[in-house]
Amino acid sequence: MTEVVAVDEKNIEQPLIERAAAVIKSGGLIVFPTETVYGLAASVFDDNAVRKIFEVKKRLFDKPLAVCISSLDQLSEVAASIPIEAEAVIEKFLPGPLTLILLKRSSIPDIVTASKNNVGIRFPDHRIALALISSAGVPIAATSANISGKESPTDAQEVLSQLSGDIDLVIDGGPTEYKVASTVIDFTAQPYRILREGAVSKQELDRFLVGRNHSPLAAVKE
Repeated sequence: MTEVVAVDEKNIEQPLIERAAAVIKSGGLIVFPTETVYGLAASVFDDNAVRKIFEVKKRLFDKPLAVCISSLDQLSEVAASIPIEAEAVIEKFLPGPLTLILLKRSSIPDIVTASKNNVGIRFPDHRIALALISSAGVPIAATSANISGKESPTDAQEVLSQLSGDIDLVIDGGPTEYKVASTVIDFTAQPYRILREGAVSKQELDRFLVGRNHSPLAAVKE
């Protein structure tokens, strides 16, 4: 049975966050809100829990998960190196609705990254998400909380309609702000490129990068 815990982003009750964090620490699966869509998550360092994410979502194991962090200090736990252009984007846009693909640290399990040498890193701009990751004490592996091929959920009821009974706990934080996925930028490719345009537009990113004397991003991958 899936437990549902309602949390008000403007008035977060820490014991409720600790309850969800305890599920992560014990190897369970939870769903939590972000500013884009709801995420299905487990501890990034727990291979068995991460495997359950793929099984519950019916996701192919060759499709990597993102890693969510709660502070820039955690970035060094996940990324092995950060290009200067990525540093500029991080300074301007994070926390926010971006996923940055960077070279990964060897400590990140292969099951999370589909055995690739890079990792998608997400630093969400959502108080509940940040409180959860902080309380868990580790970065968390996450992906949208839907069955693969179905609509990404933007509220808790959409999550439950797809995953009820298959996950341990859902944090109901109300509807998400953007209702679209994060924008994904690959900083391991040359030239740097957008793999998915989401809540932050290519135009906005290019305007910022060019203004900082960097090259614009390559076109969205078809």
